[in-house]
Amino acid sequence: MILLFSSCKKDTKGPPSGLFDVKPSTSLKDANPDSSKSSGTFDTQSLLVCNEKSKMKFVYDVMHDSYYWADETKVLTLEQIYAHGNDVTLLNDLKHKKDRFSYIMDIKSHDDYFIKGETKSFGFTPAVIKDENDAFKELAVRFVYPDSPMSKAGLKRGDTIVGIDGFDILTILRSQTLIDKYFDSSSEDMSADFELEDRNITVAKGSFKIKTVSTYKIVNFENKKVAYLHFKSFIGTSNDALDAVFTKFKESAVDELVLDLRYNGGGYVHVARHLATLIGGSYVYGKVLERTLFNVKYRKYDYDTKFEGYNNKALDLKRVFIIADGNTASASEIIINSLSAKDNEVEVIQIGTPTYGKPYGMIGGKYCDSFILPIQFAGVNADGFGEYDEGLYPLCRGYDNLKYELGNTNESMFSDALFYMKNGKCKEYYKKSRAKVEDKSKPLTYGFRGLHGLY
Repeated sequence: MILLFSSCKKDTKGPPSGLFDVKPSTSLKDANPDSSKSSGTFDTQSLLVCNEKSKMKFVYDVMHDSYYWADETKVLTLEQIYAHGNDVTLLNDLKHKKDRFSYIMDIKSHDDYFIKGETKSFGFTPAVIKDENDAFKELAVRFVYPDSPMSKAGLKRGDTIVGIDGFDILTILRSQTLIDKYFDSSSEDMSADFELEDRNITVAKGSFKIKTVSTYKIVNFENKKVAYLHFKSFIGTSNDALDAVFTKFKESAVDELVLDLRYNGGGYVHVARHLATLIGGSYVYGKVLERTLFNVKYRKYDYDTKFEGYNNKALDLKRVFIIADGNTASASEIIINSLSAKDNEVEVIQIGTPTYGKPYGMIGGKYCDSFILPIQFAGVNADGFGEYDEGLYPLCRGYDNLKYELGNTNESMFSDALFYMKNGKCKEYYKKSRAKVEDKSKPLTYGFRGLHGLY
């Protein structure tokens, strides 16, 4: 069984099924014999009752069973449940005040992204940039997926989108309908005319493979070999990509690693385990990566996930620089939190702004044509620390400078890491007192697309 941690997935332990004691309701009267089979057997998918009422009742039952805050979830009558109209609206109404994460997505998008490493989208990560008065300033392009439609159309990091299909951006951001159309829709076919500051591009959504290692390089700095890696997603294809790049790092005998987890909304925890092991090597082999905690009903299933054993590609680093921002979530946060535990002997120099803050996770499961991902457990590191709902705070304050491509030594946060290597201190130390006012960049949406930036 695969568990999801904060839009991330976990190892093969825990409860007997992703939805614990709740299963989609079935009814033989709603099933049709499969005429293609001479035995007259029933197609098992048709046994699922997939009308809106049954879907809402199913979601309600999940939220009162395996949901991490099940004992605090409000109780409703059937009439009140059905009054919500659909399963997504109901889920959002039942979520705990700490829950910014639970969501429902279609099965195909889930399997394509997490298992196959594919998606159908425009292929970029935008962010609303606000000024010092918290007013809208611009819609900036932070990241463009390699080989995506936007990449092929020439969109670049640092571009500013000023309009789409004749609508100016401020008009779009004031309309939930337009936001849903351009930035939070599913993978249906569509094209749009994007107006940039210096040009227009017309782009159609398309399918592409996700390169989880988007950028890497080795630079010589202060008589050291410094490896840089921007890692975008913890998904099914990630381990092979990581093995390939860490083999190169190992063969080059790198002295330092700068791991850039900006815009990384998470994924499989077994990938986080693999990456963390490749970094720490002999300092972490077999030690506790994190402990998984379920709600009171399922507390007996709590368990420890450990780092992997010996790996000849591991760098055996006693120090790692990790760049993170407010879109760094889940499995990305596990890397930071797990390596920071005292027993692991790895110094983590975090640079940037506080992370997203998602010390919770999902297992989830399929029902009808959907995949539900409710928060079902919390995670803590070997020190027992997991209280980072407001994010993991950096040591060094870093600013995301869109003027330079990721991996350029002049890019602000990569430059900050090099400054620390040379001087043994931060260019600017982070002050928690400024945490509420510093970050003027926000994702457009939450849920799957908000975390992964698949627009």
